[in-house]
Amino acid sequence: MAQRIVDQQAAAAGEGAAINIAMPEHGGELSFRRALQSEKGGALQVVFRFAPASTLGRLWLLWPVLPLFLLLWGLFKLVR
Repeated sequence: MAQRIVDQQAAAAGEGAAINIAMPEHGGELSFRRALQSEKGGALQVVFRFAPASTLGRLWLLWPVLPLFLLLWGLFKLVR
């Protein structure tokens, strides 16, 4: 079984073809680090699902501001 898998991967490695993609000017970059191994003539389907960031998620990104605010507030109280 292992030899059959190795043979299939070796056969697929020689059949690679370039993929032409039109890159957008704006947006985030996605990187994938996995070799594509499929049957010759097989279909490739890539699905991306996304949703807008929730309010809680946006607030969670601001957590480093809280310690900074408390530090500055404490220094202000100390000086005053």
